[in-house]
Amino acid sequence: RMTLSPDGRWFVTNLWQSGKVAFYRTSDDQLDFHVAIEGAPFVSRFSPDGRWLYNMGIAPQGSQPAGIRVWRIDTATRAVAATSVDALGVGTGSLQVSPVNGQVYLTAYSGQVSVLDPDTLKLLRQFPAAIAIHRTVGQARIATDPFIVADDHSVWHLQHHGQPRAIVALHSPADATPLRERFEEIWQLSQPAIGSSTLGL
Repeated sequence: RMTLSPDGRWFVTNLWQSGKVAFYRTSDDQLDFHVAIEGAPFVSRFSPDGRWLYNMGIAPQGSQPAGIRVWRIDTATRAVAATSVDALGVGTGSLQVSPVNGQVYLTAYSGQVSVLDPDTLKLLRQFPAAIAIHRTVGQARIATDPFIVADDHSVWHLQHHGQPRAIVALHSPADATPLRERFEEIWQLSQPAIGSSTLGL
């Protein structure tokens, strides 16, 4: 798998079997340099400013935790600057870097979605493989204002389902906290309706 640097200077590919991440110049398509990885690199993404390259792959055989490993490469020093140490699941899926806060998002075939700190690669939170769908009953059915809460800091709130205007608050925990608490109340007053995995099984 290949990715381009934000400034268009490099295209980067992962040499899985040799444990290297290769940086090729876009100006002449020649190898500029490579960085050795302790493990098998699979997919890479640059930070928004292009200073860091994040790579997700497989940890070396016999290491703990086994499964997915993430490395942060410093493009200035051309070396690995940080390595993940948490259990991130098995089976490399997708890797993305948030353009807002730089946090690293990754998916595993085992179903988890993990969010890592961009500097330390420590696990910030992990979402399970299962998806739970509840239906509102009793008191919870009187809610007439749909809303969405994202990561405890951003909200979309339609004041009434019959009105076309909505409020959007991005990166505002003060606005998100009351709606997150309200969601928890509605969730407690609801009943399981359908359950499935992220694969639909």
